Amino acid sequence: TVRQTNIANLIYLLSFSGMEFTLAFLVRQRLDFGTTETATMFVVIGILLAVVQGGLTRRLAQTWGPQKTAVRGMVLVIVGLCGIAMTHENWQLWTSLIPLSVGAAMAMPMLSTIVSTSVSAEEQGAAMGVFRSLGSLSRAIGPFIAAIMYWKLGPSAPYFAAALLLLLPLWLLSGGLARKDRIS
Repeated sequence: TVRQTNIANLIYLLSFSGMEFTLAFLVRQRLDFGTTETATMFVVIGILLAVVQGGLTRRLAQTWGPQKTAVRGMVLVIVGLCGIAMTHENWQLWTSLIPLSVGAAMAMPMLSTIVSTSVSAEEQGAAMGVFRSLGSLSRAIGPFIAAIMYWKLGPSAPYFAAALLLLLPLWLLSGGLARKDRIS
């Protein structure tokens, strides 16, 4: 479980950090956002993340469990990424940012919850250290890859690629490897 969740975290943050980095380029290029509009967009994203993470995610995890909450959150992130990739008008952007932000607020805390509750108290420090290190690696590599895709393949490329890449963590969190191990 820890290994699968660590891989899911690595891929999730690779995709998400690429989106974070290139989103300012996209809104400038496609929607002619200036500094104020771009800052407002990121503030709204932050507020949505805080409200959902602070008020809704814990309740959803109690109802669905951390794994299902993370999976459903990633599905929302995929919807948001695809919407951003197709954005050419303000309303499309704002409509896409809602599932993206809500999904991110559901997925990320649940990934760390899964890791921390899957090991003993004595192993939590090491397990969370690996988890956070993989996240840092993703945040270093993701923007670089996304920027290359953005400028070489077009503005939609990193978002569609990230959405496609997130299918792997969905599979891992849904028990893909565990199911395969049971069959063998």
